[in-house]
Amino acid sequence: MRISELLNAIASWLESSENEALLLSEDNDECLSVVANGCVMAANILKKTAEEADRLEPGEESKLTLESLDGLNDILTAFDRSGNKDLEKTANLIDELLLTFAAPPNWYKNHKEDKQLEKAHLHDLIGTVAHIHRENATWRDLFKNIGYSVSSKKGEAGQ
Repeated sequence: MRISELLNAIASWLESSENEALLLSEDNDECLSVVANGCVMAANILKKTAEEADRLEPGEESKLTLESLDGLNDILTAFDRSGNKDLEKTANLIDELLLTFAAPPNWYKNHKEDKQLEKAHLHDLIGTVAHIHRENATWRDLFKNIGYSVSSKKGEAGQ
């Protein structure tokens, strides 16, 4: 993933009505106004930074491969099943980070339900909550379901 793509994804999340900071402040109008304005300002700064970074960043293909996603899935599954609270927390943190950055706003609402989608998907546009409905669901399934395309070349992924 390019730096500019990541910055734009964060900016989109900041502007989303599902942004957790907005949700937490919705019971207090004054707080909500301050948080919403701050998120919009931060998103605008990130978008401008993304434009500049895109201009400066050398063109490079994604280093993310299907094998690396499967490997990460194996590691996180082992962490989850280890019984070690620190490893379980680490797995949860990595899951949350990946889901937060991977989900475009309103993607889930605009996508029709199907068998593939039911394997693994984001829950109600919340980037930190994935629903897994099939025992053998993988990171590959989740990335496919959030619109991350997989090239026909073996072992390569890209947007």
